[in-house]
Amino acid sequence: MKEAQEHPRKSKSGAAGILTKVVLVAVLAYAGATLLHLQNQLQTAREQETQLAAQVQELQDKNNALRSDIAASGDPDKLEDVARSELGMVESGEKVFYETGS
Repeated sequence: MKEAQEHPRKSKSGAAGILTKVVLVAVLAYAGATLLHLQNQLQTAREQETQLAAQVQELQDKNNALRSDIAASGDPDKLEDVARSELGMVESGEKVFYETGS
């Protein structure tokens, strides 16, 4: 009779072992899925960082160009270049030719 009493304990122990394995596999699967998701987020963040760094560099270049323009704002040659290129101005006595054909 002792054997009969020990046998049910073994099947309870076997069922508990299987349940433990199933839970462990589920936890590992969840951890793996979470890691993949985090890797994807990290890759996306790195791509955004690269894009933002490029934007920052572009804006710094523009700021430097503007600082240079401000520093040269009193230069008569610079003022003449801006007046001619951006405003289309000409000095008195200059002749302007317009191209009418394509």
